[in-house]
Amino acid sequence: MAIAASLPAAARIPLRDPAGGQAHTALAQELVACAAAAVAVSVSRGWPRDRVTKLAALLVVLEIASAAVAPNPWAGLRASGLLLAGVAVLGAARTSGPSAAPLALVLAVAASVIGEALGVLVGWSRTGHAPGGLLGERNAASELLVCAMPWVVARIVRPADRRLRAIACATLALATAAVILTRTRSAWLALAALAALGLWLAWRTADDVLRSRAATAVAAVAAGVLFVALAPQRLAWSSAHPYRETLAHLVDPSSPSGAGRLVQYANTWKMALAHPLLGVGPGAWADRYGAFAGSAPGNRLPNGDVLGFVAERGFAAALVALALAVTIARGRDADRWIRRATLLAVLVVGSLDAVMQLGPHLLLVAWILGTSMPAPEPRRTWPSFALAAPVTVAAGLAACRVAAFVCFVRASGFDDLERAAALDPGNVRLRLAVAESWLEAGRPDRARPHLDAVDRFRGQSAPRSMRSSSALLETPSFSYRFAR
Repeated sequence: MAIAASLPAAARIPLRDPAGGQAHTALAQELVACAAAAVAVSVSRGWPRDRVTKLAALLVVLEIASAAVAPNPWAGLRASGLLLAGVAVLGAARTSGPSAAPLALVLAVAASVIGEALGVLVGWSRTGHAPGGLLGERNAASELLVCAMPWVVARIVRPADRRLRAIACATLALATAAVILTRTRSAWLALAALAALGLWLAWRTADDVLRSRAATAVAAVAAGVLFVALAPQRLAWSSAHPYRETLAHLVDPSSPSGAGRLVQYANTWKMALAHPLLGVGPGAWADRYGAFAGSAPGNRLPNGDVLGFVAERGFAAALVALALAVTIARGRDADRWIRRATLLAVLVVGSLDAVMQLGPHLLLVAWILGTSMPAPEPRRTWPSFALAAPVTVAAGLAACRVAAFVCFVRASGFDDLERAAALDPGNVRLRLAVAESWLEAGRPDRARPHLDAVDRFRGQSAPRSMRSSSALLETPSFSYRFAR
């Protein structure tokens, strides 16, 4: 998880997404996540024979079925790798026992965000996306921190080593300050929801020791807020009062961000209703969005895991995922509130942003949920090798995708472009970019196979303007806007 989280900051190499982003770091994060999940499954001590394992297995089956019947099965199977990695880490964490390792990851991410906000660390984030710290993007950093906060608070209020409790208090204060500094609305809303839940639990408890430790956690949060108010920031916000403005428009649907999300939610819901059983296929939201949005712009990922999951996987998989979350949240053990608070944070941020489609976030949440579940009976376990093979294949597909991106951005000729398309044949944007290069070179015969593949992968739900390759072949200069 630490490697996956630090890749954006470590990627100081001259590779950039042609559309202006840093797609190579996201691809590398997927590769690391799948590889880490394969290792975790290989060394785990088996899967408990309980309802959680059965629901997770059913979710994996529906995921693979959705990818297999999609018009672009290659891209679907490749996108399924991340969900397989999350399921694998969840199962492996259940038999690994408690661990304080995520505390170091949360502390490092929070400190890097604050360091960038204070001007100590420069150039770690994408342009216009500071302070993102290790994750290189402020929304991603704040959402990872807020999803880990219930676990950090548990290290404060539960019996533990006094030194570990002090580190957890410092981590909570820094994480609170980092979340506020990012001005991420979804993280602010999740932080407010977690604060309300924490205060309610502290009010209900009759244990004076727990109540005093809860007061310590509240003091740590207050220290983080005070730090933001007093620290000399170096962030170039366009507003004179940036935090006041974010708070004022926290749930304002008329703001540009809110209005854009509402339009996208409506179009995504139309997509889900048009493909209710198995969805449009994992990872196919961006390619299919134009068929339901018309000229409205779309992103690489949907602004919301909840609706995006329903549109890509269908209602059956969504119901299974809901049943799995409810089963994980149930129980009478002492750690049930860690799982419930974590799922609450995931629900809030996942309703507004694509959080569980990012490798570090998915692995961290799966690890927290798995380690906080009751230890299974050692005699009632299933071997984990059944999931080791698909996760290993997913890691291989992620490696092919990374290699294809490197071949494309460093291409010195058409052989490199064709090699990139062969390594990632289901990547619609890559195939369109290769077709553009052949058309500009006056070779429509070499561009036609790529355009025909795009027609086939997009299926009949795409607009006619996107399904007809003959019109593009007659165009003197194929516009790169399609590749974007």
